[in-house]
Amino acid sequence: MNPASDTAPAATPRGTAFLMSMMDEVQHYFMNELEGGIAAHAGRPEAWAFVGMNVELALAQLGFARGFFPAGAAPAFLDCGAGLGFIGMLARGLGFRPSGIELSRRYVELAGKLFPWAQVREGDVLTYADYGEHDAIFYYGPFKDETLQAQFEQKVEAEAKSGAIIIANRKVSAAWSRSTRFRLLRDDGFMGCIIQKVHAA
Repeated sequence: MNPASDTAPAATPRGTAFLMSMMDEVQHYFMNELEGGIAAHAGRPEAWAFVGMNVELALAQLGFARGFFPAGAAPAFLDCGAGLGFIGMLARGLGFRPSGIELSRRYVELAGKLFPWAQVREGDVLTYADYGEHDAIFYYGPFKDETLQAQFEQKVEAEAKSGAIIIANRKVSAAWSRSTRFRLLRDDGFMGCIIQKVHAA
């Protein structure tokens, strides 16, 4: 299966660009008002609370990853630190079968009202046991503590199944690059990359 084009996308239609801008504004509100800012995660100072991601960038990443799977399939998609389910909602629109894991019970409850099809459930990404069940795994750096962030990343990489695609934003560990188990699909030149696990051992 050929991946989606890695070239710059065509100009976004005005109506679509407006909707994406509105979605960014909604995320901005939740990020700054819902829990008092991105650094406020009650009882878990090492973890970020809600952090919105630019919708256009998220769609580009998700569309690129979706291109590696057959058109008629519904690849299992996991958003780690799913917040209110925005990414799962976008993934569903591109043909993924989304689910999410989220630490905050309040976020999980709101996600269930806003985007019930995103299937966000309460849990800790450091103890989650089913990474191997998903075809694509997404995260936007759920930990501000870089030691824990690296631990989380390496857990995902160790437990993901062969063929799984990992969409990694704010990545801190380069352990995957020293292994023959992964191939780089896309690199943003900063702190994000999309990698694929090519074999388990």
